[in-house]
Amino acid sequence: MGDQPVDLSLEALTAAVNAARQGFAAAADLDATMDKHPATPASVLPARELLADLLLELNQPDAALKEYKEVLRTDPNRFRSILGEARAAKQSGDAAAAHDAYQKLVALSKPAGPERLELAEAKAYLTN
Repeated sequence: MGDQPVDLSLEALTAAVNAARQGFAAAADLDATMDKHPATPASVLPARELLADLLLELNQPDAALKEYKEVLRTDPNRFRSILGEARAAKQSGDAAAAHDAYQKLVALSKPAGPERLELAEAKAYLTN
């Protein structure tokens, strides 16, 4: 670090984001090859789901949707991935896919206390 100035140009920031994305993708690919511990039926936070979250934050909903679908291929009822799929589909303009994902989220969730914010989001989408 020292006395060297930090490059905060758009090109430098874009390069840093792309490097981070490549790192997340590599981690997701590696995570997919690893055996799960017998006491844990699925990843607590799968690397591919984290990659999809990052892509959604970077306003890349089509790429995020692809990654969420990949997580759901192996863990079909994963709450966070279904929610991410719904949000990514909504942001990418795929109303039918967003509707289907939000509907699945509501169907999978049983009332067990105060309603989660995510379910309120899903129900609000489905009523509009």
